[in-house]
Amino acid sequence: SHRSGETEDSFIADLVVGLRTGEIKTGAPCRSERLAKYNQLLRIEEELGSLCTYAGVNFRTCGVPKKGMFRKPIVGGNWKSMNTLAYTKELLTAFKGCGVNGDAADTVIFAPYLHIPSALKEVDGTAINIGAENFSK
Repeated sequence: SHRSGETEDSFIADLVVGLRTGEIKTGAPCRSERLAKYNQLLRIEEELGSLCTYAGVNFRTCGVPKKGMFRKPIVGGNWKSMNTLAYTKELLTAFKGCGVNGDAADTVIFAPYLHIPSALKEVDGTAINIGAENFSK
């Protein structure tokens, strides 16, 4: 993560390309340790040439038939642990209304640990999966 002891080590860029994750979490390119990751992505793109593509607006279906992504993409999101159960229900109700397509991508919402039972009930019967947000003392 770009929030915990970040250095200019750009290995994360190689890892996300090698694993074909389709995204990297490294923050805005406003400091040298973040730019190092983006610069490595540009070097990888230059080296791969026509073998690589940028999904752009098609990121939800990137590579599935065309460039050989061997697994379905995952779209995930989380929210901060300071919300109420009522807010959890409101958020997931709104998200269900977005028409999540389970055939195009696996969708996972990472809920605060204590909200997981309510979140699971709220998305029952949909293509939305629930994961656990990490937490500490």
